[in-house]
Amino acid sequence: MNDFHKFDSASDPQSRSPRQPARRFRLSAAQYAQIVDQALTGWPFEVCGLIGGWQDEAALIIQLPNCARTPKIRYEVDPTVFVAAYRQLERAGVEVIGLYHSHPNGPPNPSAVDIAEATWPEAVYLIVGLAETAPGQRQATVAAWSIRRDRVQPVPLDITADPQPPGDVTHTDGATH
Repeated sequence: MNDFHKFDSASDPQSRSPRQPARRFRLSAAQYAQIVDQALTGWPFEVCGLIGGWQDEAALIIQLPNCARTPKIRYEVDPTVFVAAYRQLERAGVEVIGLYHSHPNGPPNPSAVDIAEATWPEAVYLIVGLAETAPGQRQATVAAWSIRRDRVQPVPLDITADPQPPGDVTHTDGATH
């Protein structure tokens, strides 16, 4: 299994009420960095995770362990771990709006296996492609995709500024208070 497959018969993702395909997908700069860092530190293996949020805006990133027998070319999530992560999203009051994984030695485009095994048609699929820029150095490129049945469409990815921490507000006069 390369994707987040059905974890019990009562929660078949194909039978849930469909959301409209995402027109955009938003991650904060910190969330983007978290996903990219996981891909870079997990190299040469594929990494994966869930993205919880509302509509098209991410609120929570959950890294999941890759338990595939061939983790350099596939990812798989233990169903028990997936259920625990799904319940964590429910407790946080968010829904699954995205899934992500990496391509350790390739572009951030869905592979034939990614497309064939996509089981969450209402979710956005983020793929982190890693390319070698120099010996021992990799650069990440991230792309977002809508995969519904065999139809694959790019989704614009917006990286938003992280919110200012409370008590450290920059005012329009440029001063920090």
